[in-house]
Amino acid sequence: MAVRTKLTLEEFLALPETKPGCEYVDGEVVQKSMPDTDHAIIQRLLSFIFSLFLREHPIAEGGPEWRCIFGPPGHERARLPDFALVMRERLRDTRGDEPFRGAPDFAVEIMSPDDRMSEVLDKVRFYLA
Repeated sequence: MAVRTKLTLEEFLALPETKPGCEYVDGEVVQKSMPDTDHAIIQRLLSFIFSLFLREHPIAEGGPEWRCIFGPPGHERARLPDFALVMRERLRDTRGDEPFRGAPDFAVEIMSPDDRMSEVLDKVRFYLA
């Protein structure tokens, strides 16, 4: 019987990036499902609409698959929302090549046919907490 070892957040962040991206949840690496055509179209439309809005109202930065690390100390998760926005004043100490350390101010998770409702609800609850 094989025993899975849990990774620390630092060990997870040192791993190479994958396509589709991976998230870090409770010490485990969870690869996101491969997006289908509808998912890609919705994600592109969200990016377009928010880009137009933010050009006129530069209050936040946003984009698809933006790694955000947040949660209670010792229980942080590294999430890749399908689309996220973070207010600019919260980005002052964040370098462009680093994940954002904090919960996004706005996050969208696009349901795919193979997504499990329980996992999506867990994600939503974690974002809201």
